[in-house]
This record gives sequence, C-alpha cells and structure tokens, in this order.
Amino acid sequence: MNEKKPVISAYSMVIIFVVLALSGGILLTRLPVSFNPTVGTNAAGISFSCAGMSARQIESEVTAVMESAVMGVEGVKEVKSNSYNGFGSLQISFEEGCPIFRARTELAQIIRQLYPALPKTCSYPIIHIQSEDDTNDQSLLVITVCSKQPVAGICRLLKATVIPALTGIKGISRVNISPESNLKWKLYYRPEQLQSAGISPAILASRFQEHRFAADLGYPGMGDNWDTSTAPVKLTSAENDTIPATSPFITVNQRQYVLSQLLTPVLAANDGYPRTKINGVNTIDLNISVGAAENVITIAPIAIATIQSLLKNQEVTFFQKFNAATQISQEIKMVLIRTLISLIGLFIFIWLIYRNYAYLWLTILSLLVNILISFACSYMLGIGIDTWMLAGIAISMGLTIDGFIVVTDHVMRFRNKKVFTALVVAHLTTMCTLVIMFFLDKSLQLTMKGFVWAVLINLLVSLPVAYYFVPSLLQLMSVPTIINKRSFRQRRRFWRQTNRLGVIHSFILLHKKKVIVGLIWLFGIPLFLLPANIDQKYSWSRPVNKYLNSDNGRTVRKGVETTLGGVFRLFMQTSANNKSEGKDRTGLNISMSVAPGAKSRFITSVANQVDSIINTVAGIDTCISVIHDAENANIFVSFKPAYEESDVPLQLKEGLQEWAQNTGLLNFEISGVGRTFSNNLTEDNTNYSLVVTGYNLDKVIAISEEVKTMLKANSRVRRIYTSTNSRVSNDRNAEFTYVFRLKSATRLQVRQFDFFRATTGIATLSADEIPVACSWDGSDVPVYLSPFSLKERSEWELLHQPVSLDSGVIFKLHDLATIEKEGNSIEISRKAQEYSLFINYSFFGEMDAGKFLEDNIIDQMEEKLPVGYKITDERNYGEVVTTVPMYLILLIAVVLIFILCSVLLNSLLYAWAVIWMMPLSFIGVFVAAVVFHIRPDSGSFAAMVFLAGIAVNWALYILNDYSQLVPNTQRSAVSIYLRAFQRKLIPIILSAISAIISVLPFVIGGDGNDFWFAFGVCTLGGLLASVIGTILLLPAFLRLQIKKD
Repeated sequence: MNEKKPVISAYSMVIIFVVLALSGGILLTRLPVSFNPTVGTNAAGISFSCAGMSARQIESEVTAVMESAVMGVEGVKEVKSNSYNGFGSLQISFEEGCPIFRARTELAQIIRQLYPALPKTCSYPIIHIQSEDDTNDQSLLVITVCSKQPVAGICRLLKATVIPALTGIKGISRVNISPESNLKWKLYYRPEQLQSAGISPAILASRFQEHRFAADLGYPGMGDNWDTSTAPVKLTSAENDTIPATSPFITVNQRQYVLSQLLTPVLAANDGYPRTKINGVNTIDLNISVGAAENVITIAPIAIATIQSLLKNQEVTFFQKFNAATQISQEIKMVLIRTLISLIGLFIFIWLIYRNYAYLWLTILSLLVNILISFACSYMLGIGIDTWMLAGIAISMGLTIDGFIVVTDHVMRFRNKKVFTALVVAHLTTMCTLVIMFFLDKSLQLTMKGFVWAVLINLLVSLPVAYYFVPSLLQLMSVPTIINKRSFRQRRRFWRQTNRLGVIHSFILLHKKKVIVGLIWLFGIPLFLLPANIDQKYSWSRPVNKYLNSDNGRTVRKGVETTLGGVFRLFMQTSANNKSEGKDRTGLNISMSVAPGAKSRFITSVANQVDSIINTVAGIDTCISVIHDAENANIFVSFKPAYEESDVPLQLKEGLQEWAQNTGLLNFEISGVGRTFSNNLTEDNTNYSLVVTGYNLDKVIAISEEVKTMLKANSRVRRIYTSTNSRVSNDRNAEFTYVFRLKSATRLQVRQFDFFRATTGIATLSADEIPVACSWDGSDVPVYLSPFSLKERSEWELLHQPVSLDSGVIFKLHDLATIEKEGNSIEISRKAQEYSLFINYSFFGEMDAGKFLEDNIIDQMEEKLPVGYKITDERNYGEVVTTVPMYLILLIAVVLIFILCSVLLNSLLYAWAVIWMMPLSFIGVFVAAVVFHIRPDSGSFAAMVFLAGIAVNWALYILNDYSQLVPNTQRSAVSIYLRAFQRKLIPIILSAISAIISVLPFVIGGDGNDFWFAFGVCTLGGLLASVIGTILLLPAFLRLQIKKD
C-alpha cells in the first residue's frame, strides 16, 4: 500500500530542517555555559545571637517562641531550629509556588512584634532568603594569592586594586576573599574587677544593645513592585552610634561606671578560617563568581589577564586553584573526542554493512541536524550547558541514531513508514523511565534537570527528523533501494546464516520451561534480603528464631541463599574496588585537633611551630598548612623526588612524633610513612545510639536519664552520654559540662538568697568573646568584649573561689554545691515541634548481644512511654532512605512501559514478552558490576532505570513486524517469527552498537568510585545482555508451538 503524497515536497522539507539547524548553531553560541548546574531552594533562615545565654535558655526563651510564631505564616512547609550556647537559628522551608517575598514580609513583621519581648541580650534576628526562582551565582575562578606579608596586608592589596577592577568586568557578579581578614575592636575587661563590682560580661553586652538599637527588618518589598523590590529596611535608634568613653555607662549598687574604668580597647586583626600557608608563606583565596546565565568560557580569560596585569609588579605570586572555564572546556573536549572516535567506528561499521556512501552521509547529516535543533530548543527553554547536560546529549545521541537506522532501513527496503509507530513507542518507553525524577529529592531534581532535559529534547526532536527529514533526504539523495542484484545475493547469504539461529530458537522452544526457570535462577531469588529474625509479635516466632540463630540454621540459610541468590546476591554483596593504581608519592599528613581542656587558640601557634620545623628540613618540596577552624589544623608535606627514598621522611616523622609527645596539648595523628602515629587524648567513639523523641524537652531528658540508668546496669556498656547527634566523635564536638549540683535546698533558705543570682559572678570567669552591637571610635569595625588572660583554676580553687553577688553578699560554691563532669551537647535541635535526643554509648561484645540489649531496652520503655513520645535505635530514626522506594519507582516505570507495549502490539502476551527483556538486561548489570567491583549505589541503579526504557526497544521492533505479518500469511508462527527476526536483525545490531558507543565516553578513563563510570559499565553490561537475550531468548516468552520431530 503506497503512502499518501506529501503536502510539502522533499526539497522544501529539507530546507525547513536546514534552516532550523542553522538557527540552532547560531543560538548555541548564546547558551550559558557552567561547570555545574545552579540549584536554588525555596527557603529562609533566621539567625540571632544571645550573649551569655545557654542553649537551654535560648531554646525556651527565644527559639521556641519564634518557631511557634513562624509556623503560622502561610506557605510554611517545615521549620527546623537549632539552639547553641550564645546563638541560635531557624531554617524555614516553604511549599512550592509560595510567594517568597510576601512570606519574607510576614516574617519581618513577626520579628518586629516579638523582639521587644525577647531577652535584652538577644540581637535583632536577621532574615536570610534563598528562592528557587532567584538567579544563583556560579563559581568562575578561585585564585590563590601567596605573599610573605601578613594576611591583612594581602587583603588590603586585593581590596584596593584587584577587586574593584574585577567587579567592573561585564558578567562578574561577586568577588570575595577567603579567609576574610579585617580589623576588630577588642574591649578587654578584667574578670576580677567585674566580679568585685557585681557586673557580668552579659550585662555589659546588654547595655551596649540598649544604647544602640539597630534592627534589620529584612526586605519587605516597599518598592514599586511588591514582589521584586530588594531594598533593605532598617530601624535604628536616634542616638549616636559612638559611645563616649568618659560618659556614665552603667550603674550598679548606686555607683556609676564609665567605659574607661571597665574596658581597655585594642584594635586587633580579625582573621577568618581556614588559614592556609604554603612553604611558610601566607595565602588567600580570591573567589570570583558570575551570574547563572553567563558564559564562563569567555569571561575567565579576561579575569585572569586583569589579575596578571594588576599583580605583576607586586610582591605576591598567585596560581589558579579552580577554573570553571578550563574544567568545562576539558569536559567538552573529552566528550567530543570520545564520542567522535565512537561515531567514526559506527560510521565505518555502517559503511561495511551497506557499502553505500549515501546511506552513511544520510546518517551523519540526520544526527547533526537533530543536535543543532535540540540546541535551539534548549535556548528557547532557557536551559544552559553544563556537565550533566553534556552527559544527557552523549546518552541520547546513541538513541537518536538508533531511530534513524531503523527508519532508514525500513524506508529503503519497503518504501513506507509503518515502523514509525514502533519507534515512537520505543522512545516513549525511554521517556517513561524519566518518571523517576518526580520521586527524587528536590535538590537532586534540580541538579539533574539538564540531563533529563537533554534526553527529552533530543528524543522528541528525533521523531520529526526521523519521520520527515530522513525520508525527504533519502528521496533527494536518490539512495538506491537495498534490494538490488548485489544486495540480493548478500541478503540470501545473510538469511542462510541467520537460519542457523532457527535451530537455537527451536531448541529454546522445546525446552522453554527449563530456559525460563534457568533465567530466574541466574537472576536470583532474593532470600538473602529477608530479616535475620522474625518479628516477635507472632507466637511461632520464638522457636523459628531459635533455629535460625543456631549453628545448623545458619548453615542451612547460608546454603540456600548462596544456591538461589544468583548474580543478584553477588551484586548486592559487591564492594567497590578501592585499590589505587600506580605508585603514590611519599608524603606526610599531620592532623591536629584541640584536646579537651586545652584552649582553642593554641591551635594557631602550634601549627605555626610545626610549619617552622618542617621548613627547616632539606628535601621538602611542598608544605601546605591549613588551619580549618579554632580547633582543627592539617599539614601535608611532600618531598622532592631525590629525597623520597631517603631517610629524610622517616627522620622528619620521628622528630615530629617526639615533639608532639612533649607538647601534650593537642591530639596529633601523623601518617604517610611507616605506621600511623597518634597521641589521641580522648576515648574511643561510641558504637550504639538510641533516640528519644517527644514534644517536651524536659520529658525527653527525663526519659533519656531513665534509659541511661538501664544502660549503666549492664557491665559491658561504657561511656554513656547524650547529644543531638549520633555517635559523635570524641573531639570538641562532644563537649563536657561541669555541673554544679546543690547539696541541699535548705541551705539556700538559711542563707536567704537566690542561688541563680550567683550566675552573674560566675559568668565573669568566662573566656569567650562576646560580640556587641556598637561603633567604637566612630569606625565601621566589629566590636567584641574579651577578658584579659585568665588564671587556670583547679576544681578545688573553683569551688573555694569567693564569688560576690550584686547585693554585696560573698559566698563560696563549696558551701552550696559540688562539681560533676557530664558529657553534654551544646546544641538543642527541634524539627516539626519535636525534640530529639541521642543516647550514645559503647558496648563491648558481639554485635548480636549489643542488638539484643538495644531491643530489650526499647521494648521495656515502649510499654511505659506516654503518648507522643517514642524511642528507637539510630537505624530507624528520621528520614532513612532505603532501596525499597527506588525499586517501587522502577516498578512504576515497568507498568507504564507494559501499557505502551500493549497498545502498540495489541496484545498483552506480546507486551509480557517484551517486559521479560528487562530482567535479562539486569543480569548483565549485575555481572558487569561484580566483574568491575562496582557497589550497588546510585550509578548502578540509574543504569537499571535507563535500561528499563531501552532494553525493550529491539524486542518491540521484532514483535511489531511479527504482529503485522501474522494476519497476512498462512505460514507457521515459528516461520513468521524468523522472517520478522531476519528483517530487523541488522538494524538491531546497528542500533545496539550505537547505544553502546553512547555510553563509552563514561567508561574510558573512569574508576569504580565514580558515578558515571558505574553508570557506563552497568549500562554496557545490560545492553550486551539485552541484545543477546533479544536475539536468542525472545521466542521462549512467546506462544510459539514446534513439533519435536
């Protein structure tokens, strides 16, 4: 049956597609280019500080009050709060589509209403907004500037010369320095003087707050456009910011004090973290960002040239630490080279099969037109180029060639487009697998947006290209029909060869039940995923669990799981191959952290001393010293090649070990040469955690104390402490608190004073800096209250230290209380109005015994917990992501594909046969993962989802022809199937090769720990298994009858 005469001629159709392709080529140069996609979130944050207040006080007096009020804002989805010693914060997430600017206005209004009722030491809360609709910056360059001058001097140089010039370059949105080094006023006080006067640092800080009231009200949108105005609004007091040092500042016990009597101002450096030195030279990172819609490839060279010209005659050196333009260029170059090599191989294969240059050029032109039109669509949709989009283009390139090969082969042979319906369904099955995107985390959806859009656009564009452009180009190029005398002889030889496959098909049909059972066994029955014990709520569970936990039961279970587990079991038990290739250079890695009881400011001086020692040794190539924060530092030392095999590395390590042992104030770990050295001054980490959750903090703490009492009764339990995190490492993150416990409440009554008034005197012993809101000496520099050096006090001295109250009463803590040291968290976390407290402990013994103790405590506590409170182990706490939802998503994709195949083939049986190609491809995934030591992670699962859409395509092409031949012939079903199989075998092989080359760029040069390498290897394995299964095993799933003779 002839096709209808087209309304548009072949020549006009080709011209239309060529014009569209040229438009795409022009628009390609205008697409924004970035290394990673920009990700935004529809969220807000509120931060504040409360000088002198504990986390418990901040939680009850500030955080809880603000959280309750914020929950009433329209569009709020979830509120999380954190309270620390001295400050707190709220994280607010909004529903999708919520007008973020209106919500920000409501938040600002709530804060204005609440602030007068908050404690006086609480600063005005600041609102931070980040909307998913906002234009986010992308990192362009990170330039490391090195100099022997102080960090503050480098900062001044950059701020005076480089930063103004860079911000003037079109496209650059932001330039900042890390670590930022500024100046700060330190107002020193003497603790003994404040104590005798009855003044605490918190009272001084609150007096500054009362003197200068400044409130950031956020961005309530007071411009012409309510939703887009970004002008900040600030409410300030009418007083002068500067407080005269000679004016009366505070009155205590009817005595006035001026600032000069209490405080000594000093202008000091305010260096941030991390601080890095390279070979003893100070370094600063210059971070340069551009807008999300800018092209980093064109802007980066201009910025680098500007920096070179400005720093050419300065006493500094610099190098590029990160260059987004270089990385994206290398990524594009790598993908293009690998894809080009693969395409050349495919085109050579096409020419060897058809021996027709016209057919070869038709495939090349169709692919080029498809890609250029896809870029035009990307521009209209506002989608830029990033590494994820490039990956999507590379993946979809093989699929589009697959469609062109099938359509071209069919049109050249039969002069019709009846195969197009099968092609549409084949592409739709691939698109159905993208339904997984709607079930992933929101941030992951935004990250993979470029990948998904690249695949969708290329596949959708390929449909009109295959239906209109390919046949029109065939007609204009006068490509001869495949059926000529020479090709006919080749076809006859090909058919005779493929007839031999009929013998294999006959064998499979005769033993189809055994084949199906064998495939199921090879895939594996996941008995190994069943729990080790049956839930104890069943009456028969006790004897069954007893047998399963016996030696005989374990042996039987292991044998059954090994026998029936198949390749699925091997895949699930595979661990990544972490063996490094090649010989690493000799180096030393020195890690330092502040030990409990040591002052955190020691980390800087100690790191500088270690750095000085290292730089005096001959043979050092590079010494990089990084002070991460006030508690942690790291130094990496590499040696010159001539010294790597000498005794210098070992001698340096031994010298550092001896020095570290004599220091005693820090935790040292030295590794890289010989055995790792560690003088860790803390205990081992805990290995078990129980979680108590509820809506009342006091009740949660009380339940936790009861659980701790139950744990202490077990002789194998050690080191029990509570925190808001599970299994906190024993560094300063798991801090200890000295608790003053009253000996008797009657002693307070006898002495006739409130014990809590004594906190004013005790607080003067604190060594923490307190930020204050004021301007000192008229300068715009942050101001901090800071004590002079404090005398170290033992526990006895602390208990017998005289403490004076504001009423003039003097007492000693020894008379009223004792000191106890408890492990305690400095943070209180709440989510959805629910508190969570972790009980961390160490259990010495077998894992089964530890799990039994854990389950026993949970069972006992659940019987008496009130409504609204629960206790669970760490593994079942929170939003634990498991593989079950992901496999349910895969099941949804399978159902959608089954429906599409049923509609196309007009048969549930044929659709069922097509679906069987999926587990066959998964067998290939499992085998490839086991061979290449790829663990079951996101990369391998993404390959399974991707294969679910493309593994069925080849079976669709065969069964589509088979369903069309059945009504028109009287031949046997086996003969008809063989005929359909022969007609589509060459297109299937070609399309399989095109699909394989589309993932080759992700395999070449990768490693087992890389997402794309795992995705590529597993996809290759699945494709090979799928094509083999389609060619050999597809008849086993059809209702084809064959006689045994």
